[in-house]
Amino acid sequence: MKCKYEVIEEVVFNKIMPTKRLYRADYLINGNIIVEINGGQYTGGRHTRAGKVKGKPYTQYENDLNKLNLAQFHGFKVFQFTYEQLQRKDYKDYL
Repeated sequence: MKCKYEVIEEVVFNKIMPTKRLYRADYLINGNIIVEINGGQYTGGRHTRAGKVKGKPYTQYENDLNKLNLAQFHGFKVFQFTYEQLQRKDYKDYL
């Protein structure tokens, strides 16, 4: 039996949960699963570098953690994968 997924790309958080934050999810699956693709782990990309968010007291990595915590607080399941895991289809073990 094949599972059918409803997949939406680039979803703004305030469209799917009660928040004023304009965070974006890479993918929303079946309305309750958020998938984030974290790149740049080898090149110092924004998911791993320590630089501050413009005008904010926290780093970009901390900003990502705030985003994922907010989604979980509102009842979403959150999965994170690297680009390499996406290419290897590692997500099939979880979704």
